[in-house]
Amino acid sequence: MDDNFAPDTTQLLLMAAALIVLFTLIVWRNFAPRWMRSKLVFDSEVKRAWLLLETEDEKIAFTHIVLDAVKSDGKISADEAEAIYEEMNLDYKHKAAEMTSEKMFEILHECNNDQKAAIVSALRELLIADGKYDENEKAWFEEVKSKLA
Repeated sequence: MDDNFAPDTTQLLLMAAALIVLFTLIVWRNFAPRWMRSKLVFDSEVKRAWLLLETEDEKIAFTHIVLDAVKSDGKISADEAEAIYEEMNLDYKHKAAEMTSEKMFEILHECNNDQKAAIVSALRELLIADGKYDENEKAWFEEVKSKLA
């Protein structure tokens, strides 16, 4: 057989470039700072807010407020449940259930302005996830915004 099937220099360079891009994406996903990764999240405000949180206490408090948001209208819809970020596993949910609302607001009040803005956006996304934004949700959201400010 001829060497017709052997890659030429251009094809080898293209393959090397593809491997470099793949390696960079894998390293970026695992080792990039959270605040940089959060800027690349476009599909979920909840996920973006989660990535901006730095401590375990902040994540537990955020899980608590997210669960409160989902229950604010008295029922949990499938769309709202789907909007909850998958990193909020049962461990976080159990710890959040044990946390008082006062402690939650105390922790979240200490967050920086970028984190607070992301939290408010995440809560807004959750509240409208089911396509309904009733008066109970609106009143709850206004109260939360005033406590976070």
